[in-house]
Amino acid sequence: MSGYEVCERLKADKKTRDIPIIFISALDATGDKIKAFTVGGLDYITKPFQFEEVLARVETHLSLRKLQKQLQDANKRFEQELALAGRVQASFLPKELPDISGWQLAVTLKPARETSGDFYDINLLANGELGDPGCRRGWQRSRSGIVYGLELDPHPHLRRRTSYTT
Repeated sequence: MSGYEVCERLKADKKTRDIPIIFISALDATGDKIKAFTVGGLDYITKPFQFEEVLARVETHLSLRKLQKQLQDANKRFEQELALAGRVQASFLPKELPDISGWQLAVTLKPARETSGDFYDINLLANGELGDPGCRRGWQRSRSGIVYGLELDPHPHLRRRTSYTT
């Protein structure tokens, strides 16, 4: 069995696919090196080699693998925390919506891939209008039954227009 076949088998097995593989060979043709990288090798050293060079490359690839594993673990923790944040956000949704004549209200939540941003809330205000008392926002119903909301932010480039069908 050739070194290429050994590498292919190691990369095909879930238990060994993440092991960094360094080829050490007397073959120095570009095609041989390309084949080694194609089957999953991370490095290629030609003979004759210096022990210090091999040791340095092994240490480099082991360090890279350690960093890769740390990144994978951090991403896994991030995904778990994001799922938790989605559950927390979902808990903010009202269990029951107010029954307002002429309105059909609904709520939905599509968790973001990141946590941050604005949290919008629409309430029945003291004057009988819908709005968000914490945010300078106006709501207006059109003839077509669409409610338009315009963020009344003092910075025109930050204004957002959203619409809700009623």
